[in-house]
Amino acid sequence: MKHKQSLLFIFLLLCSSSFAQNKDAIASAKVINTVNAKSHLSFLASDELRGREAGTADGDKAAQYIADYYKKIGVKGAVNGAYMQTVTAKRVLLNESVKVGGMSFKPVVDFFNMPASVSLSGYDIKADTILFAGFGVIDEGLQPYNDFQDHEVTGKVVMLLGAGPRDAAFSFQQKISYLAFHKAKAVLLVEPVVDHKSDGLMLHLSGTPMMLEGSPDLVSLENMTQAYRLFISVKKLLMLF
Repeated sequence: MKHKQSLLFIFLLLCSSSFAQNKDAIASAKVINTVNAKSHLSFLASDELRGREAGTADGDKAAQYIADYYKKIGVKGAVNGAYMQTVTAKRVLLNESVKVGGMSFKPVVDFFNMPASVSLSGYDIKADTILFAGFGVIDEGLQPYNDFQDHEVTGKVVMLLGAGPRDAAFSFQQKISYLAFHKAKAVLLVEPVVDHKSDGLMLHLSGTPMMLEGSPDLVSLENMTQAYRLFISVKKLLMLF
């Protein structure tokens, strides 16, 4: 009999908990509607906030808007009652220049780095010659193929073409890892995308990335030792010939 009473108590407890959760859901649903959603999204996605990038006045304005709304509807702040948390971040700035055969290349327009691929110590690369290694592919299949065969890459600036027909067998990261292992000085990747960048990529490349102190991404940049890689314009290179 006691066993049945215990089961009944547990059942009633679960029902009570479920009902309480439903009450919270119903209360929350009352402030979530198409009118409110459109109002919030229209402001947060507006040109006025210019993307709300972290660490900018526009990002702070968006955060304050959200905090003020939480306070208005009675949501308790998660940081000892407050809505904002103080964090330490570092903004990564790159000052770049490239010159090949006496011709200067313009950053972002004629060449670019992915912001998270350059160590915080930067780079200063000088070379009298550039080693061209095709697509930089190694394929050990039925018909062995090696773009690096008979090439000594240690200490060299190596130029590779963009994605090729054999790249399914040798990924981009494998190319970079191979050159890093063999201590290449730098990698120039000739990529059509440099001449045909989307607006989103242009915005990303023109920005100054911000990373949290101690974050894996920042630690990776601080400890980076792999071969340096640079994406370079096909059109600009053709002007050299």
